Amino acid sequence: MASTQSTFAFAVFEHAFKQYGMPAAIRADNGIPFASPNALFGQSRLSIWWLRLGIGIERTKPGHPEQNGRRYPAEVYTPSSRVYRVPDESQYPFH
Repeated sequence: MASTQSTFAFAVFEHAFKQYGMPAAIRADNGIPFASPNALFGQSRLSIWWLRLGIGIERTKPGHPEQNGRRYPAEVYTPSSRVYRVPDESQYPFH
């Protein structure tokens, strides 16, 4: 993508989830928009959304892009049975 803005990433991931189903986990590096270096536990808006959708997050070690590995998606792909649904609004009872 031409930008690391999370609004673009949300749209792309939502489209992929609708088309292919929800993954059990996503492996991501520690850069924006996948992580936020100044946030609690490095979570970004995008990674929190993934967690709310029930998607696990696998992080690579900072500065180690080789940990992404050489996976061949077409060889290991299986359709997901998890259907994408927009998560409910978060409830904050004391606010």
